[in-house]
Amino acid sequence: MTALCLLTALLTANYPSLLAFITPTPSSTAIKHQVVVIPPTLESSSFSNQNLTSSNLLASAEPSLLVATMDDAIKQYIIQNQSMQLISNSEVNAIEGDINAIGNYTGATDILTNEISCDTTRCNITLSRLNKSSDSQRWTVSDQDHWPVILENFYSTHNDTQLKVTKLFSDSGAGEQVNMQVSEQDYLTYIDLYSTMLLEGRVTPKLMQSLATLIQKTPYLYSAYSLYRESALDFYTSTNDDTFMLQFEKLLDQSPPEYRYSVEQAIDKFTIYASTNEFDKANTQLNIAKQRGADKATLIEFQAYFFLISNQLESAIITYQKALSLRPSTKLLHNLALAFWWQGDTKKSKETLNTLLSINPNDYFSNQLLADISLIEGDLEQAIALYRPLVAANNQSIDISNLGLSYALSGKYQQALEMAQLAVDSSPNHPNWILNLADIQLILGNTSQAYTHYKQVLRLNQEVDSRSAWLQRAQAYVHIGNHQAAIKALNQLKKMSQNDGEVFFVAALIYTRIGEHISAISQVEEALNSNIGTAWFNLPWFDSLCEIPKFSQLLEVADKPRRCQLID
Repeated sequence: MTALCLLTALLTANYPSLLAFITPTPSSTAIKHQVVVIPPTLESSSFSNQNLTSSNLLASAEPSLLVATMDDAIKQYIIQNQSMQLISNSEVNAIEGDINAIGNYTGATDILTNEISCDTTRCNITLSRLNKSSDSQRWTVSDQDHWPVILENFYSTHNDTQLKVTKLFSDSGAGEQVNMQVSEQDYLTYIDLYSTMLLEGRVTPKLMQSLATLIQKTPYLYSAYSLYRESALDFYTSTNDDTFMLQFEKLLDQSPPEYRYSVEQAIDKFTIYASTNEFDKANTQLNIAKQRGADKATLIEFQAYFFLISNQLESAIITYQKALSLRPSTKLLHNLALAFWWQGDTKKSKETLNTLLSINPNDYFSNQLLADISLIEGDLEQAIALYRPLVAANNQSIDISNLGLSYALSGKYQQALEMAQLAVDSSPNHPNWILNLADIQLILGNTSQAYTHYKQVLRLNQEVDSRSAWLQRAQAYVHIGNHQAAIKALNQLKKMSQNDGEVFFVAALIYTRIGEHISAISQVEEALNSNIGTAWFNLPWFDSLCEIPKFSQLLEVADKPRRCQLID
């Protein structure tokens, strides 16, 4: 089974989502305003009730494009002002409760709400700024503006909205935005992509290419770069295809000087390199962001994230705790829980997750991490109970694959095969999912299909020098019978990562498969001591270890006394 190699994919797959919580600001000055932007609400009964024909189809879509325009304009204003920092949607969505809970749990200083009411030809906008009174936890409107908008010029509406935000924040010292001229048609193209890719969450190669073409045509449309970054990360996460990550790097290198030498561009590149495990390059971009004037709070959060992804876990924990002392944040709490888990402190990880779940019991990322911990610890009933609603609600390939893995460790191989195939169908070039599918096929006796997929895993990792790639190689090699290559991959892993439960498990698997049972038993013991659950040794490849009394003794100490008695 891919087993703990899958854990590596869990970590990698979560990076972009966690990173999306973090928003850069281009100034070394202290942040005065931590701003939550509540997504615009739209009342448009006249559009929703009318019969759509080819002639009024665009008109019916215009209110939703107006929502996207307002959302983009407000957020870009905040991102590009030195006295402000945007609290991301991901962090806001992690909170279950009213506006007071959102403001209090994010450490916001300001909340912006936006109400849009439309009829057939025009819309009325109400933009409100909320603050918390000093003697209570309740948020009330401190300033407000109203204005009408004609549904025909979205770029002008974008600029007008930013002027209105300037007025609401007249006490912040932030000036109005200076916008390079963009044609109405180009902006309409952009806002349509923004609505589809960001607000609807639909990212396809065709849409990515359309966005790249637009950036090349209109390079001064700076907000398009952040949209491309987030969409490329989503695509890379779900497919393991770095095509658009590489294309984004080229777009950044060709951007206008005003953007190419900005803090935002350094953060964009940090994102690329951090997500693709190019840690030296990522650290360089972090230093460049500092040189270009990134504020202290942002740098602390990015430094903590860098420590996390580069496996400097003690430093990550200390830095996240420092960041949390500056601002309460569900995003920072989640990353802290992740750091505790990777460090092997499951107790503190669960305590932190329980804090998050008390804020929002339905938070996707907290429940996903809790499911991952349950899987690794071998609490399969709990893992399945947690993964099933995640799959039903989000249908992410990582959760599908992990649900299949939970079934496999429970001996439910047909259900495991179904989930593994669904994960590969969703992300056909993701080596971890392919490795999972190959393992289930091998267990079920579909040797030819399994070997084909193992060789595909090796091809996909041919030029990759990362821990996850070597974990995948080691397992693929041993399953196709190339024992020498498997041992070489294992030796490379041990150089890269010491005292690592994943590596101990894979070593136990390799030594068992090649018949070196004494060495295998030693690695089983190390894996169990590293909080790897006994359920991982349910896999039939470990049956031969039952001939050695020490194996049963280890499992008995770990509360799995009957494993070897169940073999026919």
